[in-house]
Amino acid sequence: MQKLQTVNADTLLYEPLEKPSFVVDGLIPTGLTLFCGSQKIGKSWLMLKLCLCVSQGITLWDMRNGRATCFTSALRIRSAASKTGCSI
Repeated sequence: MQKLQTVNADTLLYEPLEKPSFVVDGLIPTGLTLFCGSQKIGKSWLMLKLCLCVSQGITLWDMRNGRATCFTSALRIRSAASKTGCSI
């Protein structure tokens, strides 16, 4: 079994960090992004528009973005589970 390597707070504080890369500059970083909000406000349509723009290399709201492959998934909580307070 390997010994657990620990790092103290001073090391973390003064360690230089890499600049994050963004799918859409200053708005959405690369990696996993959760886009949550109230129902029926247009989240799915916005994500569809975003994925279309990024996959084609088209700017979104005058924000620069690179061309990339996108994946979106609409995860919904079933109404019965949300009414009973079950966590999914």
